[in-house]
Amino acid sequence: MGIKPSPDTPPESPINTAERIAPAPTSREGANRTTWIKHYAARALACWATFRAEHRMCLCMAPLCSDADSQGRPYGLCVGCGHRRQFGATAALLARMRMLTAIPAGQRDPATYARVCDMARAEREAKHG
Repeated sequence: MGIKPSPDTPPESPINTAERIAPAPTSREGANRTTWIKHYAARALACWATFRAEHRMCLCMAPLCSDADSQGRPYGLCVGCGHRRQFGATAALLARMRMLTAIPAGQRDPATYARVCDMARAEREAKHG
């Protein structure tokens, strides 16, 4: 059983975990075929896990989660929908995710996608100056 992170520390990402478990070889002696296969397999599985987690994110307006960060934002498993609310999910992120999930499955909406990308870019620029 792992150590539970403090409420103000985000959990380690799957990509970082994969890099820790199966790091890329740093020398010619360790750079054999098996090492590279393990490294790339771990990275591919981590990317898939990240992708799946983002598509299973809780988007409830009033989530029923057991934990909250220092700012009172809920995170963890939502009892209402059965999906997970990510640690530190901002209102802006949730608004963008809701816009994307409103697009019917199997269809594309370039206008909505462009609007979401513009919103994300504006938030990133506001955060990083």
